[in-house]
Amino acid sequence: MGRSVARKTTSGAASATGPVTMVTEFLTNSAGQMDLKMSMGAAGETMEVLLVSGTMYVKMPTAKAGKPWLRIDSNGSSPIAQQLKKSLDDADPRRASKAYDGATVTLVGNSGGISQYQLSGVAGAPGVQTLMWIEDATGRPQRITTQTAEGSADITFSDWGAPVTIAAPAADQVTDLK
Repeated sequence: MGRSVARKTTSGAASATGPVTMVTEFLTNSAGQMDLKMSMGAAGETMEVLLVSGTMYVKMPTAKAGKPWLRIDSNGSSPIAQQLKKSLDDADPRRASKAYDGATVTLVGNSGGISQYQLSGVAGAPGVQTLMWIEDATGRPQRITTQTAEGSADITFSDWGAPVTIAAPAADQVTDLK
């Protein structure tokens, strides 16, 4: 068990099948790596992803009974490994914040110890509307909303520092992706 960096809940309409919801818990393990537990729901189906000490595990809605988890080498060259690695890298708040490098930031409000900022020029993407709420006392993000021509996302951060356990599934529940 470790201390979570945060629980991140993301909802949006960026999917052709309708709204997508993700709940992600993060922690920094004893080796200083980011471990995470994420569930993604869309169109009535849920996929689960674990990243434990650099190894990815995926449980798809169509998983086989008996061994529902796939183990994927996060440094593997398969298209699935590369796609999941990019998704997990994007989900890591330590890396995701790089998207805001170079953005123009404007304070647009403050209420109850939370400052609201408008960001433009995010990741060099014109036309992206981003609002960010930051807790003044800690500097921690509380919420981020993004609107693009393709869709929207609403990310809420909560449970900062709450205990969380992220563990690999039992070996008899895992199949290696080859």
